[in-house]
Amino acid sequence: MTYGEKLNEQMTNTITCAPEYDQLILRTGVNRQPNGTPVLTSQEVDLLRELQQIFDKIDHDQNSNPCVWIVIPRGPIENWETWEDAQEYDEIKTRDEYEDLWEYYYPDDNCWYHCAFSTTEEGYMAFLVNNGRDTAFLRFDPREDKVYENVESYYIEYLRYSLDRVEETVRKLKDGTYNSDIEKKLPFKYRTGTMPREMLWKLVPEFCEYDRDGLSEEEIADFEKNTANMLSEDENAIPHFTSREFFRLCRLGYREAYPERYDSFMNDVDLYRRLSDSRDDGLSKIRSDSEEELRRWFSGELQEFNGSHPWEVIPGGNATHVSFDVYLDKNGKFHLFLNGKYRTHEVVRFFNTICREGTYPVYLADAAEILERFKGTGLYGIVPDQVPLTYVRDRFPEREIIDAIHLSDLEDYNLDSEEVISSISWYKEKEVNLKQGSKKR
Repeated sequence: MTYGEKLNEQMTNTITCAPEYDQLILRTGVNRQPNGTPVLTSQEVDLLRELQQIFDKIDHDQNSNPCVWIVIPRGPIENWETWEDAQEYDEIKTRDEYEDLWEYYYPDDNCWYHCAFSTTEEGYMAFLVNNGRDTAFLRFDPREDKVYENVESYYIEYLRYSLDRVEETVRKLKDGTYNSDIEKKLPFKYRTGTMPREMLWKLVPEFCEYDRDGLSEEEIADFEKNTANMLSEDENAIPHFTSREFFRLCRLGYREAYPERYDSFMNDVDLYRRLSDSRDDGLSKIRSDSEEELRRWFSGELQEFNGSHPWEVIPGGNATHVSFDVYLDKNGKFHLFLNGKYRTHEVVRFFNTICREGTYPVYLADAAEILERFKGTGLYGIVPDQVPLTYVRDRFPEREIIDAIHLSDLEDYNLDSEEVISSISWYKEKEVNLKQGSKKR
């Protein structure tokens, strides 16, 4: 029987090491209501309130939540999985395989967990813990969440242990050892830094192919020429424009950027409806040759709300779509604006095609940073394992960095770890401090 199965049978355990805590992190994803919120007992809500009181001692700015690191020992191998269970469930045949698998999941003697707490004046509470792989998220909102009685407590042991560890961290903040410990001991995979793109290409040549995203040398040369000639966003005003021209330009872009789905027999509007997000708020229904109707549509008079994504010409996630915006400035002039830095080959081909056609100026967001991808210049951001790679700009306010990796992404390439770490410029970790007066409590 694995530890997880034992945990399902026995609701409370004395946690002694990281593998046991990790099982409880995974467990926070179960016993949820249909809307996804956890089923919490009054005792568990009380523990959340105790955590809130502890985190309330930690200083933070208005745009962030108080957060700290906690450290838990890896413990002996048997606390991760017994030799018998490893043979039965993981098809392990030798002791060496057993220890190798343990060290793969738990390579360090101590494991680090990033903890944060969010609260509002209305009583909302949320406690978040991330171990670099999984995230535990427990929340309670007294305005809409019910407190349950006479039900099994799924989270009580997790919350009790978390509370003990966070209190231990606050004691370190009081005696002044927390920040120095973080600076000296926090593993590099949880730190922020930058690496020259040229160095990354040297270490892992396939990143060059990844950055160029299948574009030919000719396409890259055209892109460099077009970005050099690109007018600024304020300069590319267009006095007259219609929706017909928008759909015509979309067709040109689709032909180059989306050839696998391009249909030469469809008219421009139908092709747009097929390949775009299609929630166009009625843009495709106005008279396509009428500038007056386009202006009335912009004013809201002719809009038919159905999602407000008229410019998402190549669908994707929040950061992984291509948008081709038309907007009106305060002087009543039109502007064309392309954005899609994480869909490199599509947005570059879309941009090159409109520039080649030459009827209208178009501005491409992040053009200089995209060009750095092709030339092997600029920097790659290195972000902590628990941080998503999509939105990284705020972590590098002094540089325009749009590409990032986790240090752990390089583990599969058999690189010299010292060479990798020394090639990265590491940022100093942000200090955590207690609010004034909290040290005395």
